[in-house]
Amino acid sequence: MRQYKHSQVVWATYRTPDLSGFQIAVGVMDPSKKSANSSEHSPRFESEITYTGDFDAVDFKAYINGVTQSSKDSYGTVDSDCLDGGVRVGFGGVALNASGFSTKGLGDVAGLDTIVSTEKTKSDGYLLQGSYTFDSERFVLSYGNTEVDTDGTNTLEYANKAVAWFHTVNSNLTLVAEYNRTEVNEGNTEKNNTYALGAVVTF
Repeated sequence: MRQYKHSQVVWATYRTPDLSGFQIAVGVMDPSKKSANSSEHSPRFESEITYTGDFDAVDFKAYINGVTQSSKDSYGTVDSDCLDGGVRVGFGGVALNASGFSTKGLGDVAGLDTIVSTEKTKSDGYLLQGSYTFDSERFVLSYGNTEVDTDGTNTLEYANKAVAWFHTVNSNLTLVAEYNRTEVNEGNTEKNNTYALGAVVTF
C-alpha cells in the first residue's frame, strides 16, 4: 500500500510478483472509527496498482490506489472513499513528479486520511514537483493545491509553493536551504513565508 498505512491493525495483505513492471497490492485493515461509540462491521479495504519501466534513458513510474470503508454511529452511516495516483518521469538529472487525489468522507486536514468525517466533506488536490541534480547539487521546485468542501457550500483552499536546494557534502552530510510560501483561504486569505536552513546527517 502507498498512502494508507495508518490503520491500527493489518488483517491481511497481498502483493503480486512483478508482472513486466506491473504489481497489484490489496489489503484488509482495521477500519478507522467515526466516533468513540461508532461501529464498523466491515474492514477497511485498500488497493494499489503500480508500474515501473525503463525506456532507453528514461525511467517511468506510475501508481493508482484507493481505500474504502464504512462507519456508523447514532448520527448515521458514513461511507468513506479515496482515490489517488501519480506519475514520475526521470531522465538525466531531471525528475518530474505529478500526483493527485480525491476523497469523500475522510479528514479535511492534509495527511489525516484515517479521520472519518461526513459524506459532505469532499477534498481534491494535486502536487507538481520538478528537480534537477548534478554533481553534489539538487534543486527542487514544487507546487501543491488542495480544496476541501466541508458542507456542500463552504470551500477551503490550501496552496503551497516551495523551492529547495540540497548540497551533498559527503555520504553522511547534506546541507539544505528551503523557501515555502503557503496560502490558506478559509474565508479570509492568509499568506505565510517560511525560510529554513538545515542539515541531514546519516550514520
